[in-house]
Amino acid sequence: MDSPYNVLGVAPGAGDDAVRDAYRSLMKSHHPDQGGTTEEFIRIKKAYESIQADDAAARAARARAGRRASTDGGTATCHPGAGAGAEATIHDDSTAITCTNGVGLELRGEYLTLRLVGVDDSADLAKLVADHALPADGDDDRPVAFLTVENTSDRTVRWRGTQSLSFVGSDDNAYESAEEYRPSEPKLPDGWTGSDIAVESGEELRVVVIAEALAEDVEIRGLQYTQNVFARGPSGRGIEDKERFSFEIAPSAKPLLARAPF
Repeated sequence: MDSPYNVLGVAPGAGDDAVRDAYRSLMKSHHPDQGGTTEEFIRIKKAYESIQADDAAARAARARAGRRASTDGGTATCHPGAGAGAEATIHDDSTAITCTNGVGLELRGEYLTLRLVGVDDSADLAKLVADHALPADGDDDRPVAFLTVENTSDRTVRWRGTQSLSFVGSDDNAYESAEEYRPSEPKLPDGWTGSDIAVESGEELRVVVIAEALAEDVEIRGLQYTQNVFARGPSGRGIEDKERFSFEIAPSAKPLLARAPF
C-alpha cells in the first residue's frame, strides 16, 4: 500500500505548505467535477488526512516532551514558535458575539482576531463567482464562509483564506477552500473580498471563502485556519510563528450563522 506521502507525490516528512500545495493540486485535477474518479478523489483526501493526523500526534508528543523538559532541573529544551519548525498556537475556545448579521463566533489570537459571521452549506455560486468560472456541469452549489479578519498585532500579516482555510464536515473530513471558484470582486458588496491579501496593523477585512463540494448528506460543522507569520526584515524569509484557529459550530449555533451577511 502506498504511503500517504507517495499518494500526494511529496517526500516523506515534507513541510505543511508542500503537503497542502500537492493536495490542492491533486484535488483540483482529480475532482469528480473535473472528470476525475470518486475513488481517486477519496484516496487523495484520506492520504492528506492521514498526514495531518500524524503531524498532530507528533506535535502533541513534542509538547509533552517539552513540558517534561521544562520541569527537569528548570532547563527548558522545547521552544515552540522559533524558526522554520514553529509549532502552531491553537485557538479553539470561541465566544459568541453580536454582529451586523445577528450572532457570530469570535476567536482571538496573538496576531489576528477572526469572527465567523456566516456559513452557508449550499450557496449559489452564480451570486459570487464570475460567470466564466462557474462549474461546466451546472452544479453551482458550494459551502461558503463569511468572516471578518482583524490584525491586532504591530506587523503586517497576509490573510491566506484560499490556501489555508478548511471546512470540517459532519463526516469528520476536511474540505479545502476551492481556489478555482474564488469570489469575484464585482459581485461582492463594497468592503468584501475573496482574495488573499495583506492586512496592515489595526486593519480589518471582510472575507468570503468558498469550499470544495461536500459529500452527499454532509454538513459543515467547523472551520480551521492556519496563519503563518514570517520573520521581519529583508532577510527574514522563514516562518517565525504560527497560530491555528478552530471554530466548532454547534447544532444550536448553525441556524444563527446560516444567514448570509449580504
